[in-house]
Amino acid sequence: MILFDAEEETYGKCFSHVSDRLGQKTLLTIGSDEEKSMTNALKAKFPHANFLLCTKHILDNIRRHLQENGAGVQERKGILRVIFGKNDGLIFFRR
Repeated sequence: MILFDAEEETYGKCFSHVSDRLGQKTLLTIGSDEEKSMTNALKAKFPHANFLLCTKHILDNIRRHLQENGAGVQERKGILRVIFGKNDGLIFFRR
């Protein structure tokens, strides 16, 4: 199945097909970025799944948000270091 847009309805059709093939008793852990239409469709079609967020996408989203909202380079680096620092960050992130 090819997803030709990022609409929740399109994702829903695709995930419905996958859900039908897997069956309701399949235990799933699903990782994704924070795209609203995708996560809404996933939660609707797989209500009992465990959901994880991709730390790379979280890092990219935070970096972009800080830049778009006027944080300077050093300020961005400091905030990202506190969150994603290799040994002492809130989230351990392997590059």
